[in-house]
Amino acid sequence: MGLRVQDRSRSLLRWARRLPRHLAYRYDLSQPRRWVLLALVNLVAVVLAVWSVRVVLRTRPHLPEDWVLQVAVFVAVATVPHWIVEAFAMVAVKLGKDLRPGDHKIGFRNVGAYLGVVERILFLGALVTGYAEFIAVWFVFKGIAGYRVGLPETRARRTFQLFLLNNAVSLAGVALGWIMWTLLGLPILRSK
Repeated sequence: MGLRVQDRSRSLLRWARRLPRHLAYRYDLSQPRRWVLLALVNLVAVVLAVWSVRVVLRTRPHLPEDWVLQVAVFVAVATVPHWIVEAFAMVAVKLGKDLRPGDHKIGFRNVGAYLGVVERILFLGALVTGYAEFIAVWFVFKGIAGYRVGLPETRARRTFQLFLLNNAVSLAGVALGWIMWTLLGLPILRSK
């Protein structure tokens, strides 16, 4: 086992050495400081991810029999509601008289789309592990961070309503995922 870990470590180091050149080619990173910082952040993220997977696999070497189904439910909850949120937002922007097309960027050009994917995974994980209160805390912080100032009052109100609509549709997707989780009889960990 030690030899395999060394081989993997060597290949990871070779990959990490090539990463800055790959990023410089793939992205227009004309400022050297920027691509070095980006490469460093990516390297740290990859090393932490590999290390954490190793720790998880060592502490829990066996996977449950239905692990593929569990992963499939998480993937569906993370991805499917994204397209529903996009459809609702496009309709709301087109029908709303105080909203502009730029108030909601479509697809993954919107950073909020990435946040939505991650938060739906977190929400379902919170329900599965019995910590549903995490969802309430998350929405408090998200509401504070999403509060916009500097817009005219009516437009700011409409933008916040669009924010709430997107969150409601996203939360409905998590609720459907939770229902599927329980109907499939997947394990639920309860906190004490």
